[in-house]
Amino acid sequence: MDYKKYFFLYADSISELLKKVDTNLINDSVNLIANTKKNKNKIYIVG
Repeated sequence: MDYKKYFFLYADSISELLKKVDTNLINDSVNLIANTKKNKNKIYIVG
């Protein structure tokens, strides 16, 4: 098995996914977490 080729394809696929990330959603999430912490509420992560 050509692990070098596999690794480069894997890295390329991650790179393409990261290019599509909506940074506004990340900012919204950060603000939501900060407000939740400021109000001394809890965050539940499920999945």
